[in-house]
Amino acid sequence: MKTPFYLFICISLLSLVFGCVSSTQLTTDEQTVMLHWLDQGNDGQIRLVGGEGNATEESPLFSGRAIETFEQSPTKSISSWHAGKRHGFTTEYYYNGRKRREISFYDGERDGPSREYRMTGELLREENYGNGKLNGVKAEWFPNGNKAFAVELRNEKPHGEALEWYEDGRRKSSTIYRHGLREGPASEWYPSGQPKFRIYYQRDEMHGIRTVW
Repeated sequence: MKTPFYLFICISLLSLVFGCVSSTQLTTDEQTVMLHWLDQGNDGQIRLVGGEGNATEESPLFSGRAIETFEQSPTKSISSWHAGKRHGFTTEYYYNGRKRREISFYDGERDGPSREYRMTGELLREENYGNGKLNGVKAEWFPNGNKAFAVELRNEKPHGEALEWYEDGRRKSSTIYRHGLREGPASEWYPSGQPKFRIYYQRDEMHGIRTVW
């Protein structure tokens, strides 16, 4: 009669051990949870609350991956987090499973490349960020893969030559910027490739002769 009692004790101990292991795994940096299990606390940081309501200071800062889904199950987004902030890539998807957007974060701010895609899979737009601000080349593409637009940005303002193209790859316009203001020559071309006009700017205002063809 003692055997069933000892068997019951052994099973209870094993359940307790495995329960502790599972609980420990949920606090590692490698955990993967559903996005709706996260909540923003009063300090602005993201905490893991599961289905227990709103975040409090006692709720753990979340580190790991969060998955968001559409109503009918396909994945909508996968985001990486560290110590309550977005850190790493956040990838969003269309319902058909194709990638929609990919954004790079560092310590809660956009940092690095950000790409957006059409539902058919082609690259639509690419931007670069530094410390949460647009810095670097911003470009857009036509569905056929030809570039439509490109400009260099500094602190979210155009700086340098901004270029536009027609869908067949022929140039459409060129404008020079300095710290967000048009400064220097600006030209535009017809779809045939022939020049359309050329003007000059000084501190974002037209200056000098305007030539029209």
